[in-house]
Amino acid sequence: MENKRDYISVLNVIACLAVVMMHVNNCGMVFSMEPYWISGIIIEGICNFAVPVFFMISGATLIDYRSRYNTTTFFKKRFLKTVVPFVVWSFFGMAYCIYTKQVTDLRLSHLLLGIVNVEFVNIYWFFIPLFMAYLTIPVLSRIEEKKTVYLYMILMGAVIEFFIPFLSMIQGVAYNDFLHTPMFSGWIIYLIVGYYIEHYPIPAFIRYLIYFGGVIGLLLMIVGTIRTSYAMGGLFGGYKGFINFPVLLYSSAIFLAFKQLTGTGVEKALAVLTKPFVHVTFGVYLLHRFILEMVYRFVAVDTTSLAYRLLGSVAVFVISAMIVRVMQRIPVLRRIVP
Repeated sequence: MENKRDYISVLNVIACLAVVMMHVNNCGMVFSMEPYWISGIIIEGICNFAVPVFFMISGATLIDYRSRYNTTTFFKKRFLKTVVPFVVWSFFGMAYCIYTKQVTDLRLSHLLLGIVNVEFVNIYWFFIPLFMAYLTIPVLSRIEEKKTVYLYMILMGAVIEFFIPFLSMIQGVAYNDFLHTPMFSGWIIYLIVGYYIEHYPIPAFIRYLIYFGGVIGLLLMIVGTIRTSYAMGGLFGGYKGFINFPVLLYSSAIFLAFKQLTGTGVEKALAVLTKPFVHVTFGVYLLHRFILEMVYRFVAVDTTSLAYRLLGSVAVFVISAMIVRVMQRIPVLRRIVP
């Protein structure tokens, strides 16, 4: 990757580790009065930038694909890079579910729909909005006045698709579902935010506002969730969810912060630390859920333990990365862990 995009390589590795940590740290998904639940919400909140940032990276690196190759090549590359691994690993997940009796309906139609509906490896839900985002990129790439139009789309999307639904939910006011435009849909906005931050300078005052918004977004996800859940006596998910205003604020601030590290000693140090994992992150995402299944099946672990959720996350990430590295050296297998 070009030197000016070292921060993207670093951020890609850190986001991948954050995804693994969210999946290891699953005790925040069910409300509890026990202390582990609070740490679970804190870890989840901190790591919530990961998925939106993956979309931002896609926008930053792919929207200008026409300067490198044509649209046919773009789709061919996306197909080989993402669709093939998704299908192959989904079949592995299906085989595992059949073996463990989690799936008993063996009709072909049910099995194929299970792949499309990501029933066999639930964390693969990410692929479906990603594929839809890929389909929009050729259209986004044709916009001539990108700076002006993209800024308009970001502002409109932030208000219509993120802020108004969030405010309606917080205030307990019915939300009109017609107040929605596909052009400004959440995942598309993340693509455009990534492209805009990568390609255009942002004035210092605006950067500080974005950072301030990021802190507010993180506090809403953590403090808001904890306080409201305790008040309700059950998990309140209104501050969570990737297509949500607090996450937009937080993940945009994270992406911008790493962009601003470009050329600094911090970026160079992080580049050295993350270099061994730069080319295995996608494979880690594909594989780590299977590693976790083996841990839960054959190892007695206290999944509420903070040590397990922190150190275990790093261990699962590193083990997955090592397996992926070996697979990438085998001609046939490298195609499913690109």
